[in-house]
Amino acid sequence: MTARARATDDRSRLVELGSAGAPLRVFVSDTGPADDPRPRLLLHELLLCGHEFARMLGPAAAGEGADRRELVLDLPGAGESDRPRPEAVRDYELSWLAECVAQTLDALGVERLDVVGHGVGALVGMALAVLRPQQVGALVAIAPPLGPLQLPHELRLASLPAVGEAAFATVYRAADLRRTLAGWRAVPSSLGELAPALYWDRLARDGGLAAARALLLQLERAPALAAAYAPLSCPTLLVWGDRDAAITAADRQGWTAALPRASTVVIEGCGHAIPEEQPRALAAAIDGFLGEGTR
Repeated sequence: MTARARATDDRSRLVELGSAGAPLRVFVSDTGPADDPRPRLLLHELLLCGHEFARMLGPAAAGEGADRRELVLDLPGAGESDRPRPEAVRDYELSWLAECVAQTLDALGVERLDVVGHGVGALVGMALAVLRPQQVGALVAIAPPLGPLQLPHELRLASLPAVGEAAFATVYRAADLRRTLAGWRAVPSSLGELAPALYWDRLARDGGLAAARALLLQLERAPALAAAYAPLSCPTLLVWGDRDAAITAADRQGWTAALPRASTVVIEGCGHAIPEEQPRALAAAIDGFLGEGTR
């Protein structure tokens, strides 16, 4: 095996954290050259996991993108990561999630990086930048909500007084998730079968629905997070799909007002599932923003 081959080995693993309020393991897909001084961290949307970035990273894997280290993290409560009870981990507060991400980066020996986050993942990226402003070099925020996502069915179940957690865990099913994922696309029929099955498998594992419900309720804190993030000097790119039904016009306007120095890209013919619907256009926008000027 050559030195270059060793540098690009897949180092994906579960990272054990012991000081985030409760012992847990966080899964990280870690690919590309280990000596990259400024890797990218990708953080996924609510109800999903790191798999949503597979198509975006796939085309780059055989080209220039292979020269960059990519860290795709499954947030606690999702994907292959552990799913602690909400009451044991501050109900999955965005600041707690950011602390978990920070500890994961410490375990990986990452000192500086760029963050790409989708929806909730973008908010966690902002919380990470607030927590460690010297560590986050730049942020790409893909369709971040400035309040609850437009998920009427999920919000209705999650918000039921006294029985919200039980209702979400017992009533929400694979068909509900599939309907939501289809609605997140500009062309619902393009969804296919693999992604919904994969996402439901992870979400339905023990503790996954409880974690998703807790995080859904945390989105009401997004405006306070925006206010805390706004004074930072971190270069920021806002990415929107022009046919995104999960984000309101008020969300977009609110972020533009909160982050007047941020750059903006609108991807046409795209809904909320931007990394899956338009992976090449998104990758091009990210590469253009995270070019030599931000390294």
